[in-house]
Amino acid sequence: MNDAELLAIIAQAEREGWTELDLSGNDLEGLPSEIGRLQSLEKLILGKWDREERKGRGNRLTAIPQEIFQLTNLKELSISYNQIMAIPDEIANLANLTRLDLDSNQITAIPDAIANLANLTRLDLDSNQITAIPDEIANLANLTSLSLNSNQITAIPDEIANLANLTSLSLNSNQITAIPDAIANLVNLTKLYLSFNQITVIPDVIANLINLTELNLNSNQITAIPDAIANLSNLTELYLSFNQITAIPDAIANLANLTELDLSSNQITAIPDAISNLANLTTLSLDRNQITAIPDSISNLINLTTIDLSSNQITAIPDSISNLINLTRLALRESQITAIPDAITNLANLTTLYLGNNQITAIPDSISNLANLTELSLWSNKITVIPDSIAKLVNLTTLNLSSNQITAIPDEIAKLVNLTTLNLDSNQITAIPDEIAKLVNLTTLNL
Repeated sequence: MNDAELLAIIAQAEREGWTELDLSGNDLEGLPSEIGRLQSLEKLILGKWDREERKGRGNRLTAIPQEIFQLTNLKELSISYNQIMAIPDEIANLANLTRLDLDSNQITAIPDAIANLANLTRLDLDSNQITAIPDEIANLANLTSLSLNSNQITAIPDEIANLANLTSLSLNSNQITAIPDAIANLVNLTKLYLSFNQITVIPDVIANLINLTELNLNSNQITAIPDAIANLSNLTELYLSFNQITAIPDAIANLANLTELDLSSNQITAIPDAISNLANLTTLSLDRNQITAIPDSISNLINLTTIDLSSNQITAIPDSISNLINLTRLALRESQITAIPDAITNLANLTTLYLGNNQITAIPDSISNLANLTELSLWSNKITVIPDSIAKLVNLTTLNLSSNQITAIPDEIAKLVNLTTLNLDSNQITAIPDEIAKLVNLTTLNL
């Protein structure tokens, strides 16, 4: 956008009393003084995240233009995806601001002047170079959302306790080592995100956050889940992957509203029977642990749609799995399973079955019952024969049987008319049947 076009837009906005002006994605390096005339403006956007294009639409501003501080009726200001290095003290002039977005810039500090923005309800400073949250944050008593992901913050100050109206606190990807006791005051908090930090302990004061629905502590150094977790009865999503947790406490049974539980990449050795209380669970991720068995109590989780127990030391799939009638995705890759039980064929809604890198010797004929299956992966097993019954899996789009001991491709495979990917490499196949030419939708064939 050139200067003439920008001035024309500003003139029109003044003439028509615009309350909103979006100038994002125009390569602007500054703003003309005429912008100060737009006293009706309540929302000014100089940079934002474009959801449709999935990219940031910023400008080339290196500083917040001084002219903006004349717009005292502004309620929302977004200058994301620019090159701003500092928030000037003049920000205090915008006392009516309720939302301030300055994510994806080069800001190194939050100034004390932020304390003047008493009406602020949302503050977003993701992806900057901020090292500390100032004590003055305590003045923002109306704040409901505070987001400081991807900065260099080392500590959460006790002053956070003053933000009693906070419902969302997001501090992912920082250098935080501890959750302070002061967090107990945030009783209205529904979302707490602290993944990719250096936290070692979940404090018992977490029990005070009774309205919490989402808790994300992925990729920290946590060794235990405290019994205090039982108080979080409204929790629907709990993420604790990539930690050093060794056990799931029985206290987990109290989280009756939980729909997603992710404890992948830990050091857990057993799934407790207490898990059977999580009747609303739809997604269970326990891959990359040291689990040796799937307990029968898992059969109570009838609302499960996705279960991932890959990369464990599981030797058998129990018959009780047949109760999980809503399951659409089952992943048990890289374990020590020797057989596919007939019970698995009760899972009529299953669309994805991953059993690669096990010790399975045969595909049972009962596999034909899984009529909705679209992906079947059995790579790196000890399978010698592709049964004719596989022909009934007419919805299959991906079939991976690489690295087995298969000697022949049956003519029946031609009935898998929706197949787009067929992987049979690293077997002992000596001939390709003419029938394979009937797989007209095939885009990938690996032999």
